[in-house]
Amino acid sequence: MTTVLYADVLFLINFSMDFISVYIAAQLLSLRRSALRFSLASLIGALGATAMTALSVAALPQTVLTLVLSVVMTAAAYGGARSLGQFLFRTLTLWGGGALLGGCVTAVCSIGERGGDTVRYTESACASRPAALAVSGIFLCVFVVRALKPKLSRKTAFVRITLGGRRAGVGALVDSGNLAADPVSGSPVIFVSHESLEDIVPKTELDSMLSGDITSLPEDMKRRIRLIPIGEEGASRIVTAFRPDLVSVSDGGGRRTHNADAVICVSDKGCGFYGGEAALIPLSLLR
Repeated sequence: MTTVLYADVLFLINFSMDFISVYIAAQLLSLRRSALRFSLASLIGALGATAMTALSVAALPQTVLTLVLSVVMTAAAYGGARSLGQFLFRTLTLWGGGALLGGCVTAVCSIGERGGDTVRYTESACASRPAALAVSGIFLCVFVVRALKPKLSRKTAFVRITLGGRRAGVGALVDSGNLAADPVSGSPVIFVSHESLEDIVPKTELDSMLSGDITSLPEDMKRRIRLIPIGEEGASRIVTAFRPDLVSVSDGGGRRTHNADAVICVSDKGCGFYGGEAALIPLSLLR
């Protein structure tokens, strides 16, 4: 018995699986999610996989090319990393997730097949297998809609932070459950990823704030420091925040902007941790 592989079906299946793998890796690593970037990475992966199948690339070169594709897909999906180690870890996570997902799909598809089948490759299935194309397309559309639905329904804002003449702008997820406040002034707290603050605060100072070692900070920064008690996962802890020169908040559409009385907490989370945004802002700061 001969199993026929059609290029368009193979491409759609690989694109779907690559998109899911890229999305899952982003979720696991708390990275920013972009449908356009994810689609580009999936396109690269699907074209590469289809080409290797069409050319009947041997096992060893195929493994090497797959790893190279994973590197390119990582760069396309998530952009640059702070270090080579971080980039390689993202690549490994993407490659591992794709391998696991592909193995599961292969196992499911092999149920009921007989051993000893041969494989033949051809270019199109449009005339003979429209159902396979429809199923792949519907599966991808359903997954994309489900992936983007929380983003479309959530509320976001844009926060501009000014400190010492320098400015940083970050997207923020609005959270009505963020009730943290400065115990002295009562000012609400905006949690911002440390990576997004490097334009206005030196990295060494950010690291000191994250570790709680405020004694090593410059005097000007020490005067700005606020210690904020927060509760999470049933436990309480103290985090470090600072009061910038100015905080301005815009709604998600950018139509209204106002200055806000708030302190900035240096978060150890990644840039996309807060629902794909770099910051978490309380609902009370929106007008």
